[in-house]
Amino acid sequence: ILSSEQAESLPREQAMNLLFEAGLSTAKQVTDISGRGVGMDVVRTNIAKLGGSVTVQSEEGTGTHFRIQLPLTLAVTSGVLVEAAGRTYALPIETVSETVKVSVDRIRKLNGQNAISLRGEVVPLRSLREVLELKTGDDADGSGGLPTDRTNRVPIVVTHAHGTKFGIVVDQLKGQQEIVVKPLPNYLASLPGLGGVTIMGDGSIVLILDPMKLGVSPSGKPTAQAS
Repeated sequence: ILSSEQAESLPREQAMNLLFEAGLSTAKQVTDISGRGVGMDVVRTNIAKLGGSVTVQSEEGTGTHFRIQLPLTLAVTSGVLVEAAGRTYALPIETVSETVKVSVDRIRKLNGQNAISLRGEVVPLRSLREVLELKTGDDADGSGGLPTDRTNRVPIVVTHAHGTKFGIVVDQLKGQQEIVVKPLPNYLASLPGLGGVTIMGDGSIVLILDPMKLGVSPSGKPTAQAS
């Protein structure tokens, strides 16, 4: 790859990058699993295909640090799984303030918008069924996706966007799970409220919600921007 003279004059950063060159190996002999110089080259190539990068820093006697950077749409994060109209969706955990269950009796109309008082703070509500237009027979009475029995308790994911909190009313809270965020396919990119997609362990596809496209504006008005 380099002559000994070139290696001596090579800047440290460039010398570190030689680790990712095809054919470079520290093994003294070739075996079935080492010595061919393809390990780190494959790592860098595949990360680059994902739109990411990998760098290395090393200090003699201290250790070596590899840093892998990936686009957000390919990041692994924790997701809060919810259900609406029989379909499962995910919310990135960093967008969720808390989850609560409240009786329908506590929900009030404020400027034409459903809202609840949570520890003295008024939190506007949006029904996930309505935002994503997941209409079922239960919504025919104009209840906004809420149970007609005022004593029923509904799950709410309290999240934040546009500098304000708001609650997403769902049918069921399904727990928390690690998810890999992938970009939406083109045919779904124009749908409101969606930020990505993930594939679950059982092979099912789950859409990831984006609160910035799903919530309320600073004035308290509902929003549902297209991606």
